Amino acid sequence: LGPVGLRAVTDAQAKGVEGVEASKQVLIPIDEEESLHYIQAGVSLQAKGALPDVLRWIYELSQPETFRVVRDFSLTPDKEDPESVIAKFDLLRWYDPKNI
Repeated sequence: LGPVGLRAVTDAQAKGVEGVEASKQVLIPIDEEESLHYIQAGVSLQAKGALPDVLRWIYELSQPETFRVVRDFSLTPDKEDPESVIAKFDLLRWYDPKNI
């Protein structure tokens, strides 16, 4: 995984919200050729919970000052639990290559 990949997974796990169950965490491959100015690392996530809880968790994960962004977001009702929704998305973070 490397230090950047591990930080991406840790970021997603550390920002838990009560009532949200995160699963299917898959590391997105790092493309170090993207830019000389940043390195992008990320993780694909699936989260389940009540709509307000899931949206609050995603909002807290994607604050601008953290240099994180949500990409490829989808939200569907949970067929097995009508009180819950399932969110699937990529959580990306940008790093300065000089500070890694």
